[in-house]
Amino acid sequence: TKYYTVTGTTTADIFSSIDKNGPRIDPQNKGSGLTAASLGYRWQPQNSADGCIIASMTISLSTVVTLPQHVNEASLSATLKRNWDQFETSVAKHEQTHVDINEAGAKTIREKMTAVK
Repeated sequence: TKYYTVTGTTTADIFSSIDKNGPRIDPQNKGSGLTAASLGYRWQPQNSADGCIIASMTISLSTVVTLPQHVNEASLSATLKRNWDQFETSVAKHEQTHVDINEAGAKTIREKMTAVK
């Protein structure tokens, strides 16, 4: 997990900071959070009576989650702090869904590859 800086003491200032500092896939696609994943695999073949099989397989999944982090939460009003906490939690929960999808995909790839005859 890595974090980007968010500043501001009003809702408008906070969202302006997120717009300026938040993660981008490309210049047109930006968001409050981002999950980037890289998948790789290594396998060892083995001869068997039925032909070549996969004797072992290692799936590697590298995931980096980028989340917002306010630099001075103590400067926020009680209401804005509560709203910020809810927003921050929602972004993290959303990005965790992407992590879960990537992990499930890696597991499916391993299952499908090891089932190949």
